Amino acid sequence: MRKEVSVKQQFSILLRLFYPADFDPLRRNQTQSVSNVQPYYSAGDLPAKENDQVIKKLVLTVLIVLATLTLAACAPRTTSRALSPEEGAAYAAKVDDIVENMIVGFSENDYAKLTRDMPDHLDEAYEASIRNFADEISGEFGAYQGKTLDHVEDRGDLRVVIYHLVFEKELDVTLSVYFNISDSHLIVGTLWGSE
Repeated sequence: MRKEVSVKQQFSILLRLFYPADFDPLRRNQTQSVSNVQPYYSAGDLPAKENDQVIKKLVLTVLIVLATLTLAACAPRTTSRALSPEEGAAYAAKVDDIVENMIVGFSENDYAKLTRDMPDHLDEAYEASIRNFADEISGEFGAYQGKTLDHVEDRGDLRVVIYHLVFEKELDVTLSVYFNISDSHLIVGTLWGSE
């Protein structure tokens, strides 16, 4: 579960990055003291050069906070919409052979079968990483037994079909298969997960 951080907490974190722990940015003039009591001095007690550096650091901190908030506000949002069970089942029926072929190719570590319905531009490094991942999964989970459809949803330009897979040693593996909505017969990504 992600914990949301407030603007005030973000500002405090940034202040701690730029200033020492005992510095209070709201007080312009501070000096080091050996005692536990921090004396307060007037603006004339510190040289103007030190005041300018403190002000510059404070302004820089505020600008960083504002830039961060602006970037966060302008970040693209991907909306997710679950298809109705009927629509989802109809779409899953269209791509069932494609997904089954991909899963069987993965479980048998047959790269040609696995990538039959994936983009043509996959390189050798991708093949090596997929083969290693398939070896690890088949060693840990055992043989592939079957799948059941959970649901189908649209995420931006992608349609995601989510399954629960059953393996010999692992009874609930979640597999999300991503298709382009414009080309529903081309797998553009997968996401595997287990408890």
